Amino acid sequence: MTPIPSRVSGRLSATLTEWVLPLIVLGLVFAVTVGIVGPFGNFPLNDDWSFGSTTQRLFATGIWAPTSYPSMPLITNALWALPVCSVTACSFDDLRIATLLAAVLLFVATFVLIRSRGSVAVAIVAAATMIFNPIGYTLSFTFMTDVLFWALVTISAIVFIASLERDSVLLAVVGTLVSIAATLSRQLALAVPLAFGLVCLLQAGPWRRKSLVAVVPVLVCGAVLVGFDHWLVATGKVPAQLTAQSEGILQSFRMPGLLAKRVAENMATAYLYMGLFSLPVLLLTRRPDFEPPNVWLRRAPRLLACAAVVLTVAIMVAAHRIMPFGKNILVPEGVGPLTLRDAFVLGLPNVPRLPAAWWMAVTLLGLVGTYALVDRLSLFLVATALRFPRERLRPDDASPLFAVLAVLAYTTPLLALSAYDRYFVAFLPLAFFVIVATASPAPVMRFRFGAAAAILLALTVFSVLALHDYFAWNRTRWTAIADLQAAHEASPETLDGGIEYNGLFSYDPSYTPTPNKSFWWVKNDDYMITFGPVAGMTVLKQYPYRAYLPPFERSIFVLHH
Repeated sequence: MTPIPSRVSGRLSATLTEWVLPLIVLGLVFAVTVGIVGPFGNFPLNDDWSFGSTTQRLFATGIWAPTSYPSMPLITNALWALPVCSVTACSFDDLRIATLLAAVLLFVATFVLIRSRGSVAVAIVAAATMIFNPIGYTLSFTFMTDVLFWALVTISAIVFIASLERDSVLLAVVGTLVSIAATLSRQLALAVPLAFGLVCLLQAGPWRRKSLVAVVPVLVCGAVLVGFDHWLVATGKVPAQLTAQSEGILQSFRMPGLLAKRVAENMATAYLYMGLFSLPVLLLTRRPDFEPPNVWLRRAPRLLACAAVVLTVAIMVAAHRIMPFGKNILVPEGVGPLTLRDAFVLGLPNVPRLPAAWWMAVTLLGLVGTYALVDRLSLFLVATALRFPRERLRPDDASPLFAVLAVLAYTTPLLALSAYDRYFVAFLPLAFFVIVATASPAPVMRFRFGAAAAILLALTVFSVLALHDYFAWNRTRWTAIADLQAAHEASPETLDGGIEYNGLFSYDPSYTPTPNKSFWWVKNDDYMITFGPVAGMTVLKQYPYRAYLPPFERSIFVLHH
């Protein structure tokens, strides 16, 4: 047998220890947490009732017939799930398997992106933070569009960065194809080819070739999206939510006060969540060594960072709340949303909130991360701007500048929306990339490793325990509904079972909400599923369930007028 040359053997060993083994370990840890959560139950979560039923219909009939509820294209997500559906019953359980596979793709892509510029340890922490933060982790167990969208955006960024570094047109084509897939999941994936185009124009090289490579990706992705929209119009499938969202944006521009309030709250949400989830990576890297020659330019990054923290604190004070500052996934009670009338609409304290000390600690960590992240990004932009007049964009600056521009291009349109916390997590891998690619090569102090590990461990434990409880109450809710229907006591005509139940069985785009009923397509609420008692209603039955976060004994209630 011919022996393997030592050089080849060394490369194989390095590949195994620096790339394959970390990903296997991450995958095994993720699999163990899946077992702890127990994500079982053929029921929708959050907006799964709409996204899942559309995919199930596509698999069963071969016809694309979405409900008018979603405001995103969704096509990529449905096609992603079809291989799973082809060997299963395409239940909501099966659709969750498709998203769990997308979650694996996400942490692999994040690891590859960060490992391209950083150490194995930093890449592991970045990938683990991306998948185990409470928002990303919770969404990985649903059929929401987010996780696959994040994975595709990260992959397209990897390919575009490689294209910038190697001046490769072929890689730009591949990046464009991945961006098309991401755009047909959620429209704001256009931020990636847009950022790529802007950086291409700033690089040295023949103007005609450079402009062609810069413009084509964003034009192609935009044309695909426009063509999809025209097809929706031609087939009468324009989502009502998309129209409502567009009208909401226009209304906010006609009302400057509302627009200012939205922008301020969304900026605070973006700072807090991106700062919090970037903190482990920030701790494992050092601030760049670059010092601008002008004293004011040297101070500018830190002043901007202080301004971001002060602005965020002021917005929290004005809103009379701390973390969780956004809405949708991270909620004071753990993770959600808590889509039953007593909690979601009436705001009754039927679900215990986590201790204020926990949320205060999370808020402080978010503010620390906000300061460090804004400081790092600002310092890089100042350094790049100072170098640019004297020389074309340096190769070392092109990739992180692309990542910064992509984050800004994605985040800016969100500021005018009534945005959710999960929107501001999508481009975290690119923020991690900027942190790592621009960091000083000097070693970090040992206590930083311990702090980063402690934060990541706390986020992971919280995510797993809170998500277990989320599934526990949802399983119990659907058990109560099944019992009511089996006894012929209630039906979609007479039951408020929460947004997932009424959306799945009673969705009506022409439904007009009334003040005395939930807004989610409730015809009659003779019966109601809740977390606890509601004034004016009688408790028919109580379904206990076990939680991992205190109090450990909880219940779902069946109420009757």
